[in-house]
Parts: sequence; structure tokens; C-alpha cells
Amino acid sequence: MKKKRKGQGLVEFALIIPIFMVVIMGVFDLFPLLGNLYAAKQMSARGARAASVWKYDDSQTCINDVNEAVGNPWLWSAEWQLEMIGDCDDTGSLRAALTGDPMTVKIEVTYTPLILGGFGWPPKDTASSWTFTVQTTDQAR
Repeated sequence: MKKKRKGQGLVEFALIIPIFMVVIMGVFDLFPLLGNLYAAKQMSARGARAASVWKYDDSQTCINDVNEAVGNPWLWSAEWQLEMIGDCDDTGSLRAALTGDPMTVKIEVTYTPLILGGFGWPPKDTASSWTFTVQTTDQAR
């Protein structure tokens, strides 16, 4: 005797579709996050390089050179903050060594997820954003 199995496909689909949708939504949050991470790494490296080869002149300071090198990384759904670590003297006096000093640029990025941010998953630092820091040290030789 053959049993009728109507509705089995619908039940299986109903069980699988929520998992599939979470994966799709996760991709929409993961790719901008990875893009932001890559952009922050590149901007940090550019800023550290600009600071390490900076030479004193009256027209521009070390911090201005770093800001110009970093520019605007055009991060998606994120805010960022730049910090210099090292002897980047902006007073107009010469540094102890004009080149060869290790200079570090740290960029802190606060990323707000596009989709999964409102659901409280995956775990994050605050209710609606993730914060990560990228730091690059460069030394002119």
C-alpha cells in the first residue's frame, strides 16, 4: 500500500529557508566589514609611510602629511578615527632624527552592520556596532 506524501517538500523548505536567509544576510554584513578592514589597513600603511619619510619644512606638518596620505577611505556604514603614535613634532622644531624613526598610525573603525545589527547576533561590543583597530608601523631606511 502506497502512502501519500503531500507537503513533505513544503515542510523541508520551511525548515531550510530561515537558515538560508541568515546566511544570505550575513554575507551582506560580512563583505562591507572585510572591505572596511582592507581600506583601513591600506590607509594606515600609507599614513605610517608618510610619517616615517616626513622631513621638516615650513609648508606642512607631519600630521598634515599623514592626514593627506590617509585621505578619506570611504568606509561603508562606518566611522573612523586616526591616531599617530611616535615623534611627529608639529611645533616647527626639528625632530631628533628627521628620518629613520619608527612611526605608527592607528585607525579605529566603528562599523554598523547593515542587516544583522538589530538582531543582537553575532555578539558584538555594543548593541548596534562593532569596533576594530588597525595599526601599522613604518620606518624609513
